[in-house]
Amino acid sequence: MKKKLIIVAVLSLVLIFSANSMAQENDFLDFDLENREMMIGFDFPAVGWANYNKGGVIKGYKGINFGLGYTDKRYMEPGIKMGKMNTFWSWGTLSVIYPYAEVGIDYPFVINQEKDGFWTVTGSVGALVDMESPVTPFPRLGISYHF
Repeated sequence: MKKKLIIVAVLSLVLIFSANSMAQENDFLDFDLENREMMIGFDFPAVGWANYNKGGVIKGYKGINFGLGYTDKRYMEPGIKMGKMNTFWSWGTLSVIYPYAEVGIDYPFVINQEKDGFWTVTGSVGALVDMESPVTPFPRLGISYHF
């Protein structure tokens, strides 16, 4: 289990730093993050809708995940920021009834500034409560598109 966790952590860092270098090379750090209503991807949530703070900045997402459950993802800072690692915590369900919680980082970046959306790479560690064992830890990598 420790080897898998180390591999996931290393892959997360590689993805995040490669996205960071791409963003710095293309000068996309000033990309507008406001007015993005939805996200879709291999992430939790898989299909989600943005929650905004009073300043109009995305503070999190709520939606449906691949585990056939619900996810509520909230950023720890006042809102998501482009070109920075954004820490978050999340809770939800898998298979409708099994609760889980996780903490992680999102790194938003833009591939093409002409388009209306941005991408995030996610790395997280969570814990699932199920019938077989009291708590099952799980690492996770994700990628999603926000539009």
